[in-house]
Amino acid sequence: ESDPEKWRRLRSDTNNRRLFRDFEYKLVDRDGKTLDISVSGRPVHGEDGVFLGYRGTATDITQRKEAERELAEKTAILEATLENMDQGIAMYDADQRLSTWNKQYAELRNLPTAFLEQKPSLLDVFRRQAERRLYDNLEGDIEAKFEIWMERNWSDQGVLIFEQEMPDGSVHEFRNAVLLDGGYLRTVTDITDRKKTERELAEKTAVLEATLENMAGGVFMVDKDL
Repeated sequence: ESDPEKWRRLRSDTNNRRLFRDFEYKLVDRDGKTLDISVSGRPVHGEDGVFLGYRGTATDITQRKEAERELAEKTAILEATLENMDQGIAMYDADQRLSTWNKQYAELRNLPTAFLEQKPSLLDVFRRQAERRLYDNLEGDIEAKFEIWMERNWSDQGVLIFEQEMPDGSVHEFRNAVLLDGGYLRTVTDITDRKKTERELAEKTAVLEATLENMAGGVFMVDKDL
């Protein structure tokens, strides 16, 4: 085993005739297969108080440990994927409490990491965003605004896509979806550059169309092969 401290604690418990529980270690069986074993022991004393030994149980937990390792690997892959996405992503459970998020979401929504680590509710996040005056267009107190916002921005009929201009002039695209388990999935993408390009293209197109409409002579275009 690679954890000598764990074995030191076990030796201390057995030397001092103390109860020990769920001590895990690896064992190679006669077929050469490595097993994960969990043992627990209770000291046994005779009527005269003399220590007789330990009575306990040993359990093969190999399948459970393999499942835990697989889950840890998948979780690590998921976390790496989330942290390397260009999009911000946040997932809320059926109780509307934040369960998963990445750093892009925190940065794009200007939400402190310490706040998100507390797994706030969707209402708590909304309230925090309302403090930045992002929802001044909605009427009523904060709870009323939240109800209006939920009705407009979430639907179990599919993904809702919309844009919002931030106080700093940047533009964010949101994609909201209600999950099958009743949870909520939200992604946010900074599309400021795309919107700027679209505006510039629209302006150039308008100028070109106005120029063509006000030319005295006619204009026609032909294929380069003609």
